[in-house]
Amino acid sequence: MKERLLYAASIVPEKGGEFVVTFPDIPEALTDGRTLDEALTNAEDCLAEAIAGRIDDGEYIPTPSEINENEYAIICPPQLALKAAVYELLQERHISKVKLAELLGVNEKEARRISDPHHNTRLQTLTSTLRALGKQVTVSIQDIPKTA
Repeated sequence: MKERLLYAASIVPEKGGEFVVTFPDIPEALTDGRTLDEALTNAEDCLAEAIAGRIDDGEYIPTPSEINENEYAIICPPQLALKAAVYELLQERHISKVKLAELLGVNEKEARRISDPHHNTRLQTLTSTLRALGKQVTVSIQDIPKTA
């Protein structure tokens, strides 16, 4: 399970003035922006959708590689990072949604919602779910990494 979901993004200016964003670790994540700020904002949304898509499709979420000097650090939104942690634990331990529901004492519909990256699950529910899976959520506030 990943302890952080902070991914490297390459942002390259194009001839027409747009900025193209790619993620070396997640090749399907591709976006752009008319300005650098817009490209960075779009990169956050793009990363979130790519990770959610991998969860939806039952695919592996790659471990973030180191961020090089000429790359930007893009972080996965916290709620989605917690859902990704639940997803990875269920995958690693071969726990079905039915088994998760039993473990949490909820119905299967609620267990599916907890693991659905598009459902707005309460933070308390996600932390309780991770606790039931033997994990603890910690929070840290850090300086924004220097970018390219």
